[in-house]
Amino acid sequence: CFLHYKHPYLCIASSLLMRHAEARLLIRTTSRNAARIANAMPDSTPILTPATQSEARAAYRLLLPMARMAVVLESAREREQTEEPVALNHTALGMAHQMTQGEDVTIVSFGASTLPSHDATRLLSARGIRAELIHLGSLRPLDSEGLMEQSLRRTKRLCIVDSDPTGRTAHIILSHLTLSPAAMRYPIASPLVIHPNRHGIDVEPP
Repeated sequence: CFLHYKHPYLCIASSLLMRHAEARLLIRTTSRNAARIANAMPDSTPILTPATQSEARAAYRLLLPMARMAVVLESAREREQTEEPVALNHTALGMAHQMTQGEDVTIVSFGASTLPSHDATRLLSARGIRAELIHLGSLRPLDSEGLMEQSLRRTKRLCIVDSDPTGRTAHIILSHLTLSPAAMRYPIASPLVIHPNRHGIDVEPP
């Protein structure tokens, strides 16, 4: 059963899911609702954040046979994208992708914020700033291979690009990093969080 996050039958479908062992429920919504979804769903619910159409298809193929309930945060920008500038695949839960290499700053993105962030790394490179872009393929589980921590060991600087207007999803990522053992050994400078309400830039069209 595929339902949008605001679908009126979502609560009914969720309750039916608990009664039928073979039922599957996939919830589609946008990156704008990431923090709200993360707080509302059980901790065991996978939350995937594809940046491109091909990654979204791979995410559905991955989830259907294994998850009773899951969330896929699609983006309007991803659906509009006809040519994908980067090749992304989703073969395991918790995957993250290092999209660019750099030693000056680590940029972390997910969902709708990834393609604009990829464009931003090119502009930064033209100004002599080498940014390492980490795309989070899912928010739950979050970066199971520790790519963010490995990158921060080199750069010591962090920027999170959040498509949620409140920036709350970025704080979920920050909490994950702050509580990790690596964060204690490799302290980072004051992180920068970019989100629409703070900077007036909407990374996801309504």
